[in-house]
Amino acid sequence: MDLILIAEIMTVAFGIGSIYLGNKLILAKNVLKELGELITTTYKTIEDNKIEKKELELVMKELTDLIKIFKVK
Repeated sequence: MDLILIAEIMTVAFGIGSIYLGNKLILAKNVLKELGELITTTYKTIEDNKIEKKELELVMKELTDLIKIFKVK
């Protein structure tokens, strides 16, 4: 085999690997973003030691957003 052919094969392999890992990194970024929003909303809800209906609805919305990420994949 000549070196140019090996280089072309490696380029294609790295390209495919990059696409796969790129998709995984995007998923991880989205999960961490939604998880952060859920934690922040939950903290704000329990901060005053009482939970109102509107606050609970916001927490449930954030939790639902997090779950939706995994339903898509």
